[in-house]
Amino acid sequence: MNSDWWMRSISFGGLHRLLRCINEASDEGLTASQIDALVHEHQIKLTQRSAPPAPTTLYRYRNTLLRLHALRRDGSLYRTNRADPHVCALVTLPSPPSLEDSLHYSASEHFAALVLRNPQCRSVFFSLFLPVGIESPTVMDFRASALPVRWARYSATDIVLWNNQTGRRLRCSSRVSVTSVPYGLRYWARDELGLVDEYWSPSEAAAIMFPVHRPPSTVSDAASPCNETLRLLLSWRGTAEWSSFAISDLISRACLEQRRPRMVLFRTLDWLMAAWPHHVAPIPTPKGLATISAISPQKERLVLRSYYRSIAGQYISHIRLHRDIIPPTD
Repeated sequence: MNSDWWMRSISFGGLHRLLRCINEASDEGLTASQIDALVHEHQIKLTQRSAPPAPTTLYRYRNTLLRLHALRRDGSLYRTNRADPHVCALVTLPSPPSLEDSLHYSASEHFAALVLRNPQCRSVFFSLFLPVGIESPTVMDFRASALPVRWARYSATDIVLWNNQTGRRLRCSSRVSVTSVPYGLRYWARDELGLVDEYWSPSEAAAIMFPVHRPPSTVSDAASPCNETLRLLLSWRGTAEWSSFAISDLISRACLEQRRPRMVLFRTLDWLMAAWPHHVAPIPTPKGLATISAISPQKERLVLRSYYRSIAGQYISHIRLHRDIIPPTD
């Protein structure tokens, strides 16, 4: 197997639980079989499956920790890489108590640093986002300076990713590269580490991944960016009594251009719907119509990311805002 294609879809919460357990088990190091026995003995949850993890899953998680230099190997023994400050921080932070809980906020940033530092992760994925002159970004560099990347699928083993601004391009033309990049590193960056967000652009017939500032850890932390987003939305209204906006356009202007996750925009719309129910007119679209062009469950989920889902469960494609809405006072 090409050594560049080792990344797989994993839970970083499970990865964190495994790292902490290895760290606490022995200072002398553990063999691979001892680590596997540790997972079974302590019933460490790595995946959503209720059954004990398969040998391939155990290998995948152990190999990821090794590749990210969270573990180091001396002969047949694996030890926690305590010389690395990110690893030292990770083993002191609490792990998510269950698979339903998110990775600790700070832990995701330390894992993101390990991922961005890895040469294979950079060369086959994260370099696509980087402007000219930045080759080895920190997490802060990436959040502040990275550029959007588009991607489109042409067949099961033909997926192209490209950066319109730099011209950088990657074609995944084998099953292992597709597994490692769109369904490995893209998933890590979007769902596990919060480095990017993503939505489907109908006008471009492509998905757009865009870097985001560090996402809010709590609802209260989200208050300030939500207020800023609200003021943006209201400033975009015209002079007519009602102004209409496509949700996909709002994502582009309020999220992509502002480096904010879609969550902030959607929480802002939740507030508007609750606080100004007679001054906000959402325009729903049936789920079947919204996803009529989707040819797979994965494509359906991707397309629906361009819709706002109201508290009532409707998929909203457009929203109309009345000119009398005013932002709350700070």
